[in-house]
Amino acid sequence: MTGGSWLDLLLRDAAAEDLLRHGADLARTRDAGTADRETADALRLKTLLHQRAQRAAELGALNDIALRLASLSTPDALHPEIVGQARRLLGADLAYLGLVDGGHLRLVAAAGALTPELVDLAVPLSRGLAAEVLSHAAPRWTADYRTDPRFRHDGPADAAASAENMRGLLGVPLRLDGRVLGVLFAGDRRRRDFGEHEVTLLSALAAHAAPAVDNARRVRDLTEDNARLADRAAELERILRLDGRLTRVVLRGGGVEDLLHEIRAAAGGEVGFVTSGPPPDPGPGGAVRPVTAGERTFGALGGM
Repeated sequence: MTGGSWLDLLLRDAAAEDLLRHGADLARTRDAGTADRETADALRLKTLLHQRAQRAAELGALNDIALRLASLSTPDALHPEIVGQARRLLGADLAYLGLVDGGHLRLVAAAGALTPELVDLAVPLSRGLAAEVLSHAAPRWTADYRTDPRFRHDGPADAAASAENMRGLLGVPLRLDGRVLGVLFAGDRRRRDFGEHEVTLLSALAAHAAPAVDNARRVRDLTEDNARLADRAAELERILRLDGRLTRVVLRGGGVEDLLHEIRAAAGGEVGFVTSGPPPDPGPGGAVRPVTAGERTFGALGGM
């Protein structure tokens, strides 16, 4: 594959060995110094073209990831997707996601973990690498977390780090509208010096993840609020139905026993009523409720 010009070889994406072989051929027929310089230039250009192709592929992957994250509306589906993508993008042994929850950073998902200690771990905001990321709202990393004296090495976070044999560690903030929602981590079980490109890549993923995390949280809260409202509406409907049945009993001239009959049918059990003295014994799991109208108390009902 050594035939042709340097340009031909580069356009064919020739291997480095082919470029070196072509340079050696030129050195035998031309000035050796010139051939060596051209070979070095061709190798540098090949490296640059490879890096740019890799960047383009990563940007395409990030765009695909952004669309994927935007389509996931529940935390249970979203959080594992984020850490899985982080691990793949950086080729890391481990990735995990922590979200700010009161005075702690709660770890909500992990990919590549060997132990269950990480998930649902609550880390104080003043501990470890997470404290540096949160306090500066900026990426922080270390080639060997376990021996790095810059971080406080105590508590459950370090116990989990030891269990995972975590060493190289990078953390980036999930920022949204001036807030830091959490921290996305990528780590290795060997020393690893994270480069500027890797920090930028994980930060870009975190930038896509932050609005998705916030939206999923809002959807979850809205779903829970709707469920509570539905329960209250159903309870109100049951109360209104019972009120209508009791009103009809009164209009027919029914007495206390007739009213109790309707109440027992609605409650699905025995109900006692007293007008004076101690209220009826509700028994285990039962309840006693006063019967009032305005400021007047007529007695008490007890479910048994």
